[in-house]
Amino acid sequence: MRCLLGVSDLQDIINKATSLGAKIYRGPLFINETGRTVCQLLDPFGNVFGIEVNNQVL
Repeated sequence: MRCLLGVSDLQDIINKATSLGAKIYRGPLFINETGRTVCQLLDPFGNVFGIEVNNQVL
């Protein structure tokens, strides 16, 4: 199962998570078809979680 948490500032969340011990697992990756940027992080306990931001302007 995959779940991505929507955030407004991807880099801010990456910085916060890594300062608390997480490591970047994959990404950040811009997905051209959807206009989203996604990143997966590995927490200190071995759990992977994903975050995403929608870069499209409505």
